Amino acid sequence: MPASTRSLRSADGADMPNKRRKVEPDDDEESALRGVELGDRAEHLWFEDGNVILAARGMSFRVHKGILALRSDVFRTMLDDASREQVEGRPVFRVEDQGKDLRDLLHIIYNGGNSDWLSSSRPTIEYADFRRVVDIALKYNINEVISEAKYRLSRVFQTDSLENWDSDLSPDGDQTPLSIYRRDCIDLLPLSRRLGMHSILPLVFYTCCNVNPVEKLAHGVQLDGVPKRVYLAPNDLALCLKGRESLSQESSRIMRVLHELASADRAPSERCTMQARCRKAFLILSLFALDKHLYFESSVLVPMDDWLDDYEEQPNARPCRHCDAVLRKRMDDRRKAVWCKLGEIFGSVEWPAGKKDNVEGPASNNILE
Repeated sequence: MPASTRSLRSADGADMPNKRRKVEPDDDEESALRGVELGDRAEHLWFEDGNVILAARGMSFRVHKGILALRSDVFRTMLDDASREQVEGRPVFRVEDQGKDLRDLLHIIYNGGNSDWLSSSRPTIEYADFRRVVDIALKYNINEVISEAKYRLSRVFQTDSLENWDSDLSPDGDQTPLSIYRRDCIDLLPLSRRLGMHSILPLVFYTCCNVNPVEKLAHGVQLDGVPKRVYLAPNDLALCLKGRESLSQESSRIMRVLHELASADRAPSERCTMQARCRKAFLILSLFALDKHLYFESSVLVPMDDWLDDYEEQPNARPCRHCDAVLRKRMDDRRKAVWCKLGEIFGSVEWPAGKKDNVEGPASNNILE
């Protein structure tokens, strides 16, 4: 059971007593306490029977060497080295991690399935917290956390089909396991590479291309919980700008369906009984699309159904149901063609459309099992 939380030193240099159980240090321990600055003891992660102390920036943890070594080769190697520094008879290992980041990782390790990260219900995790935990989990090679991170990303960036792709990044609504916004994808690009999730990169690039305003791609974004602005790497910025141009060209090809149908000699459906009216409707819709700049949009994968539903309510803009079905199918076919070309557009050899990442959730809900 963890000891109560307290600072190792008060403002005037005196030792702070433990509120639950007074433990008066002997002379050697008191001298050791004066010689080191460990920051605050982490709540719930300062165990009476802990046999090693991890000293991060602003926070320290008295934990169990065996538990950490079991979950991480990096921890095992680090904790096997002899430490010259001791506090309360325990070796002290100093790390460069921020205290709150290491605290969150240790909380996951000790709580397993009771943590938000490894719970079977998979409550939504905000991207700011996600990136912090993934960063430190990669540093210490915590496989359960890394596997869960991959799974959550694979739920948001589904590569199996265009039908399952949600450009709003919320495929499961409120149950989506990761809350992420388009601007976050500027930061996600390098993180995806570090996780080895190269097959989702075309979708991450595509999302970056649709960050508004576009100036954010060059000027960077300020993310929640991140002290410095996040910028695209120069090569990624160049690929995004080139990708936006390619997507705009593909958008023009999709919207051109309207012009092609309007200028055809006959309506597209053999079952149409209102040939002239349907061709006129296609012409009116193409003019609406020009007014809305839809011929040059980079959000080329967004279904056109909502737009068509709205504008077909305008006078003389509704074709018959047979021609309308042909219109929507032709647009969808061209959208699917763009989906298949995303790897080519964004330079990814790992984008055979329809291929899923081979990722799974954690093998167990309890990391200590």
